Amino acid sequence: RGATSVCFIEKVSERTDQIKKNIERFNLQKKSEVLNKDVFASLLRMGRQKRSFDIVFLDPPYADNLCTDTVKQIAEHGVVRPGGFVAAECPKKIDLPEEVGSLKQIMLRRYGQTKVVIYQASSLPCVSG
Repeated sequence: RGATSVCFIEKVSERTDQIKKNIERFNLQKKSEVLNKDVFASLLRMGRQKRSFDIVFLDPPYADNLCTDTVKQIAEHGVVRPGGFVAAECPKKIDLPEEVGSLKQIMLRRYGQTKVVIYQASSLPCVSG
């Protein structure tokens, strides 16, 4: 709601098709982009293109244990704008780092077998030396 644009990344083509149907159902084609690709390849490409977002939400398949690696790749490739947020949903047994690159954990909530961790990107760009 209220987003200027949204980019969905989904590797499974059946799910990508469902996302596209939902976008059409709500007439949001002009504001939406759907990538039927691997998330890590997509994050690498977005980093190289200097694409960044105010909010990133991730909800990877629990069985694949991708949450930690995905958060690390988001930070490494700089796809969150300074001051932006990452919301990561994952199994409660997964320990996500408190800080990853410019991302700092600002909230953690547990809901049954799930937890949601919110990171905020530093408002100052990271400088590596």
